[in-house]
Amino acid sequence: LAQLLPEVESFQAETQRLRDTIAHERRNASFQREINADLRNELKAERSHSFDQSMKLSELERRYKRAERLLSKIPQEELDRFLPKQKGLER
Repeated sequence: LAQLLPEVESFQAETQRLRDTIAHERRNASFQREINADLRNELKAERSHSFDQSMKLSELERRYKRAERLLSKIPQEELDRFLPKQKGLER
């Protein structure tokens, strides 16, 4: 029995080292899951913001084109009567 004691102690030490390693890796995995969840949430928020910006831009373009169509229906003589001449600006 005395001869086996060093081997048993060595086995116990190795087993404890492996338990510690497993616990450490589990903590790392948990931490990585939290980071991944945060990044997914951030990406979702950015995509939502980007979608909102695209919608606003589309609306502004639609309004611009409508105003441009309406403006093109007004004869140039009428525009000249009511709008001051501005250099470099065209219809």
